[in-house]
Amino acid sequence: MRKSWIIIAALLVVSAVADVKLVTSEFSAKNFDSSAVSGWSVTGNKNNNLVSTCGDQSIFGGYDAFGARASASKDYNSGVDHFELTFNFDIYTVDSWDNEVFSLYVDDQLVYSLQAQFNTVSPRPINGACGSASWQDRWQSVTVKLNHYRRQFNVRLTSTLDQDANDESWGVKNFQILARHGGGNIQVISEEFSQDSFKSDASSWTVVNVSPAFTTCGDGNKIFGGFNSMGRDSIVSKTYNNLPSHYGVLFAFDLWLIDSPDGNDYVQVIVDGQISRFYRPDWNYGDPQNFLCGVQGWSERIVKINLFVPHKGPSINIALRGVFDEAKDNESFGFRNLRIVSLGCSSARCQQVSNEFYQQTFADPQGWTDEGGNALPSPFKTCSGATLFGPFSVPIEKTYDSLQPHSGVRVFLRVFALGDWSNANTNLRFFVNDVLTTPKVAAEFAKNKICDADTESVRNYFIDVPHANSILDLDIKPVNFAGNTKYTIRDLSVTAYVEEGQTLISSEFTQVNFDSATGWTVNGNTNGVTTSRCGRFSVFGGFNAFGRKTSASKLYNSLPDHDFAVIVFTIYFIDTWDRENFNVAVDDAIIKRMTKSDTWSGHQNLCGRGDSMEETYTVQLYVPHSAATLKLTFSDELDQTTVNKIFFINLSYNQKIQTNNRMMNLGVLEIYPFLLVRTKVLVMFLKTILTAFKFSLLATTTANHFLSAMISLIYLLLDGLSQSDLLTFLKERVLKPTSLLITKEISRNSLLLKIVQLVKTISLLTELSTLTLNLKQNQNTKEEFEKTSFFQIFLIQV
Repeated sequence: MRKSWIIIAALLVVSAVADVKLVTSEFSAKNFDSSAVSGWSVTGNKNNNLVSTCGDQSIFGGYDAFGARASASKDYNSGVDHFELTFNFDIYTVDSWDNEVFSLYVDDQLVYSLQAQFNTVSPRPINGACGSASWQDRWQSVTVKLNHYRRQFNVRLTSTLDQDANDESWGVKNFQILARHGGGNIQVISEEFSQDSFKSDASSWTVVNVSPAFTTCGDGNKIFGGFNSMGRDSIVSKTYNNLPSHYGVLFAFDLWLIDSPDGNDYVQVIVDGQISRFYRPDWNYGDPQNFLCGVQGWSERIVKINLFVPHKGPSINIALRGVFDEAKDNESFGFRNLRIVSLGCSSARCQQVSNEFYQQTFADPQGWTDEGGNALPSPFKTCSGATLFGPFSVPIEKTYDSLQPHSGVRVFLRVFALGDWSNANTNLRFFVNDVLTTPKVAAEFAKNKICDADTESVRNYFIDVPHANSILDLDIKPVNFAGNTKYTIRDLSVTAYVEEGQTLISSEFTQVNFDSATGWTVNGNTNGVTTSRCGRFSVFGGFNAFGRKTSASKLYNSLPDHDFAVIVFTIYFIDTWDRENFNVAVDDAIIKRMTKSDTWSGHQNLCGRGDSMEETYTVQLYVPHSAATLKLTFSDELDQTTVNKIFFINLSYNQKIQTNNRMMNLGVLEIYPFLLVRTKVLVMFLKTILTAFKFSLLATTTANHFLSAMISLIYLLLDGLSQSDLLTFLKERVLKPTSLLITKEISRNSLLLKIVQLVKTISLLTELSTLTLNLKQNQNTKEEFEKTSFFQIFLIQV
C-alpha cells in the first residue's frame, strides 16, 4: 500500500496587528497544577480534582477528574467589537468511551461536539497514556470558528459520559480563544432595546398582533414583546436603509422564550425573505431559577442569537414571527439587546476580482465552462423579467487570474434552486483551487414560484476562505441532482483581500508553474525532487518527493513590529495516509498538527496513484508572535518512504508489539506467514470467547467491552508476556474493570478458569509462529493473503 506525500502550495506569511485579539491562552504549559485553573466554574468533578497527568504532561480535567456529569464553564470579555470567535484546543477522550459525546457551548449554544468510541484509532490514539493501560486513549486538535458579536460571552465544556472518572473521562489542553474584529471595516447599523439604555419606542417597526409592545420579565428586564404580547402569528419587522458598502450583515440579540414552547414551536427570523428557525434549547420547564415572568411554574429561556447573513444591497429587512401551536397566554416570546453591524472591506485592502450577472438582463457567460473546458449550451433563462445564468445540472467552472497579493477571498452569489430539491442530499459543492469549501447560507429559505414551480427558492451563498494564489479556480458541482433538478446563479462577486492590520512578508508558490524553492532547507529522502505537479498546479514537494520523515524549513528576517504571524498555505494529502501527522512549526514549536486517518475516500484524484483520492485543504494559522525573525517548518510523521520499502505493523494497543524488528529479519516475503499464523490465533481466540459465553459481537455494550479486553490480552500474549504475568493481567486489568459489565449468569471463577484454559491452548498455538512458508516460490499465497480479512484486521501497510 503506497503512502502519500506532502505538498505545500500557495504559501503566504503575514505579520498582523489589531485585526485579531488573543482573548485567552490557557493550559499550554507542558506541566501545570490546579493553580493554573483561574476563573473556571467546575461542577461534577471527582474529589474536586481539576488537573491530571496524561503521559508526561498535564491536562485540565482528564483521568479521575472529569467524568459523568462534569462540566466546566467560564465567562470571557473580548474587549473589542468582534464579529468572529476562533477556539483552538486539544481534546482528550480517556479510557472506555462508548459513543458518548464531548460538547463545547458558547452562550448556551452548541458549537462543537465529538463522539468517541473506546479502543478506536481515530482521531489520534495515544495508547493508554492516560488512565488505565487497558484502554486506548485519543486526542484531537480542534479549531472552531463561529460568527459572534458580543464582548461578553460564556464558554461551557461538558460531556454525556455516564461512568466514574476512573472509567471514562475527558480533558483539554492548549485552550485558546481569538476574537476577530474588523477595524474600520465593521460599521454599526443599529443598536436598539439595549439593557443599558432601553427605549420603549417601536414607531419605526411594523407590528402585527402584538399588544402591549413592551413588557417586563424578571428583575425589571424590559423586552420588546413578552408574556401575552408576542406569540402565535405575531410579526414585527423593520427595514434599514443607506447601508455602507459591505459583503455581509450580522444580527445579535437576546431571544426570550416564555412558558411552554416545545418542539413544535419556534421563532422565525426572516432577513430579506431568508428564514432561520430558533427553538427553545431544552424542555426543562420546572427550573425555579428561571421563573421570570408568565405563568408561575413554567420556566423561561434566553437564547443569545448571532446570525450572519451574506448581503450586498443598500437596504435590508429583518422580521421576527412566532410559529406556535398555542395562544400567547401559554407560549410567547420577546427580544432585547438588538445590534446590527455590516462587514465590509476598504478599497485599499480589497481587490474586486469580478462582478458578474448582476444586471437585469445579460448574455455573456463571462468565461464559464463545463469541467472539460467546453462552452455551456444556452446558459441563460429569464424568470419574472430577470436573466439567470443557467439552468444547469452539471458542474461548471471558471478561472480568475492576475490576483494581487492577498490572504483571503470572498465569493458571494445567489443560487436559484429550480425544480425538485426535496431530496435532503441534493446540494451544491464549491471548490476553490481544488479545495472543498463550506459556504455560509441561511438555515432555511423562503419558497417562491420563480420560474415553473411553487417549491423553488433563492439561496444566498457566501464563501470566505484563506487564499494566496495568484489565480483562483472556482468550481460549482451539483450533488444528487435528478430529473428536473436544476440550478442557476445571479449576482456573483469575487473579492481578494488582505485583512486590516496585516503586512505581507512573503508570497511563495502562488504561480501556476514554478520549479524552485528559494531559501528553503529540505531534509529527508526526496529523490532529489523539491517541486512537482499535482493537477494543473506546480507544488512544493509532492508525489514521489516529500515522503517519510521529510521536513522543509525557512527563516524569515527583519519582520516589522507585530503581535501575530498569519500563515496561509494549501496542503495536499496524496494517496493513502492512515493515522499519520502533518506538522507545522514556528520557531521549532509545533503550532498545528493535522492527522489524516484515511484518504481512500478523499475528494478527488489529482496526482499520485490512480486508485486513491487526494484531499486538499487551505489552512490559515494565527500565531502569537512578536520577534524580528520567524522560522517556519513543515514536516510529516509518515511511516513509509517514497520508494515504498518499509514495513509497519499497527496494532490497537498501548504496548507496541516488539516483534517488528525480529520479523524484519525474516525478509520482505517471509514476514507474511508469521503474521498469518498469529492472525489465525486471534480469530480463533475471539470465536472461542464468543462461543463460550454466547455473546453477539455487536449486540451489547457488555460484549464490546469484554471483547476489547480480550483483544488487549492477545496483543500482550503475542508480545511474549509470561503466563504468570498474563494471569496477573487478567485479574487486575480484565476482570476488575469488566466485573460490572459481565452478565450475572457468568461467575468470576468459572470465567477465570475458562480463560486460563484458553491461554494454555493459545500458548501452544503460538509456537507455530516459528514455521515459515517459502513465499518466494509461491507468490499466489502472498496474493491470496492480501485479499483476506486478516490483512484488514492487522492494518499491514506494505
